[in-house]
Amino acid sequence: MRSMLRFSVPMILGNCMGSGAVFSIRFGAQDQKGLKEGVVGIWWSVPIGWFLADTVGVIYYMIHRKRLLLWKNSRDEVMQ
Repeated sequence: MRSMLRFSVPMILGNCMGSGAVFSIRFGAQDQKGLKEGVVGIWWSVPIGWFLADTVGVIYYMIHRKRLLLWKNSRDEVMQ
């Protein structure tokens, strides 16, 4: 899980900074059509990101289900 976060956080930050740069370039060039396309693209990326994150979570759960359920049902003495 930690390696997943180490991979995903820089990707998300890079996408955010990259989209800001694209918006700045399009706005500076007064490319209204390109700016509108960028905004639409950002709004489409949100549900696509949700879908991908949910899919990865479900696959992770299906692969590690037994270990996760064993951890949830463990006694307090075992977890300390």
